[in-house]
Parts: sequence; structure tokens; C-alpha cells
Amino acid sequence: MENLLSISYNILFGSLRPWTPTNQGEEKFRHLLNQHLRKSKDNVPDFFRHLKTAFENLQLQTETENLSEFDLLSQAVTGPDFENEFQMISLPVFFNKQTEFYSLLIKNELIGTLSVVFEKLKQADEVETKCTLYHLFEKINELLSKTSELTLDDKAILFIINTLKLCLLNLHTELVRHYKEYLDFEVLSEGEVLYQIDPDFEYKKTETVGIAYLIDRFLNENKARVKASEKEIVVPAVKKEAVIIEVQVFIPRQSDFRGSGKSPVSFTDISNVVLFSNFEKELFDSKLIDADYQFQPRRGRKEMLAALYKILIQKNYFHKTNRKKGKPFEACHYRQYLDYRYDTDTSQQFRKCTPEKIQQFKHKYSWIDNIAFCR
Repeated sequence: MENLLSISYNILFGSLRPWTPTNQGEEKFRHLLNQHLRKSKDNVPDFFRHLKTAFENLQLQTETENLSEFDLLSQAVTGPDFENEFQMISLPVFFNKQTEFYSLLIKNELIGTLSVVFEKLKQADEVETKCTLYHLFEKINELLSKTSELTLDDKAILFIINTLKLCLLNLHTELVRHYKEYLDFEVLSEGEVLYQIDPDFEYKKTETVGIAYLIDRFLNENKARVKASEKEIVVPAVKKEAVIIEVQVFIPRQSDFRGSGKSPVSFTDISNVVLFSNFEKELFDSKLIDADYQFQPRRGRKEMLAALYKILIQKNYFHKTNRKKGKPFEACHYRQYLDYRYDTDTSQQFRKCTPEKIQQFKHKYSWIDNIAFCR
């Protein structure tokens, strides 16, 4: 199960990235498609069995987790019963061999993932169900976040990433629809998912060209389906046992509980303790730090933390002068202090953080744009 969505992940981060030179030639995808992939395009288990064979026959290199996912999805259970439980979003029409291959790959990963999850959770208890869903939603969030950062001008690559966005929306919607009673942890709302996919969705959804129109039609069909029938996957009855879910409570620490490391800055150099504690609460709510003030590493989070440091400096969250030595603090002193406080190292990200990058984070996360100014 841990290898689910590795294909999507490596389309964005690994060997399957469509913008790399090795994934640009039409000839490669012609050979791949001719390895029975077209014939099995509507049969998920056969598709992934043939796909693994194709990679072996053509001696194509890919990540181990992709091969493991091929094996896992080749055991997916599909058929009329499954199709009644699942609503497939309409995808744009491919226009060359590269877009045809990626369209089939992404679509079948979506269907196979839902099939594997549905089958597993029929036999799972409450704790296992919640754990499985939590990790799936974490993956979906990370993938959506990455797609929202991409700037694309190539028609084929834009098609592939848009197809991926649509399937991630489809997966997110189906998991919420089937398992909403288990979601006692934070997941992206429909509006947040749409914003990740296209911030201008509301203005574009009536345009028949583009993915916003396909999304709007899918969402309307889904709402009609929910109204018509409340049918959900039935989880077999199990003996109810007390489920203890550990909830972290964040308590702001208004002291140098870890010390200040090599930085001359200390907690006494913070201009407004209340505003600073509010800021740290936002760090916790955004899962940048845990309740023990430990930085939570994920892709892109160090860049975000470095941008936040610069915003705090700009908004006068620290005194400008070292009162002990009578010398002005440097920006790196504040960065060193905060890094030590959160047990991380953002020196590289802080150095490379530009005003444009800061604006991107402000645009993406409203709470960042609303960080109060210290007077």
C-alpha cells in the first residue's frame, strides 16, 4: 500500500517527468503503447502486467517503487460492482503518443488505487482505515501542492499535468465520499483542492475549453449522484474497541527552552511576545512544527520556513540592535536563532529566498499574508 501513487509522484519528481529529454521522443511511447497497452487500456490489472513487461522488454529504467506499484495494481479487482461505486471524471483527449501513454497511465493508476483501497478497507478495522486514509490524503496534498507550483508552456506537458490534476481531484473526492465518517483529521476542502488546481476556477468553469469545465461538470454530476443515492462502501462489522487517537496540543513556549545556539539573538529580543506566539501557533497548525517545536520536514517546507523568517524580519518581530554589544543584528542572526529554536537548518533556503518567492507563499497561504506588523 505504501507504493500507491508512486507513479504520480515520479511524474512530478522522478524518472517519469514528461519534460525530461528521455520522455520526449514519440518513438519511445510508440514502442510502449505497442506492448499491448492500448489493448488493455480498459482493464487495469492487464494494463499494469503489460506495462511491467514493456519496461523489462524495452530495458527502460524506473524507480523500484514504480515497479512495486505495477505489481500491486496488477492485482486490482475491477468489474461492474466496482464501477457502480466509482465515478470517473472526464479527461481531455490526447493528441500524440506521449500524451496517449500518460493519459492511460494516470487514469489506470487512479482506478487501480481506488480498487486496491476499497478492497483493503473492507477488511480493515477503524484504526487501520484511518491510518490508510491519512497517508493517502497526505500524498494527495503533496502532489497537488507540487502541481500548483509548476509553470508550463509546452502543450503536451500541460496536458499531462492537467490530466494528473483531474485524477487527483477524482481520487480526493471519492475517498471523501466513501469514508467521510473516518475523517477526524484535517483534509483539504473541495474549495482548497480547486484552488490548488486552478485559482481562477470560478471564472473559467463556463469555458468549454480547459479543465475547469471538466471539473465543474464532474462536481455537479457527483452532487447529483450523492443526492440520488447515499450508497457507500459497507465496512464489515467488527467488535468495537476503544480507539485512542493521540491529539497534539500546542502550548506556546515564551522562553529559550533550547537555548539560542550560536546566535546572539535571544527570546528577549522579540518585539511582541503575543504576536510571536500567534505566529508559532500558525506554524503548528500548518504542520511546519510539532507540539515539541520540532520542524516537520517535507518537500518545500524549508523554503516556506525561510520565507517566513524574512517576513518576520520585515515586520519588526525582533529588535534591531544587540543591546549587550551595542551592535546591529544581521539577518543571519535571526535565521540562526529560529533554526535552533525549531531544530533545523534553512541557511541555504534563506540565502536563496527572493521577494518573488515570498509573494508566492503569501498568495498561496492567506495566513502568511495576514501576519501582523509589530509596532
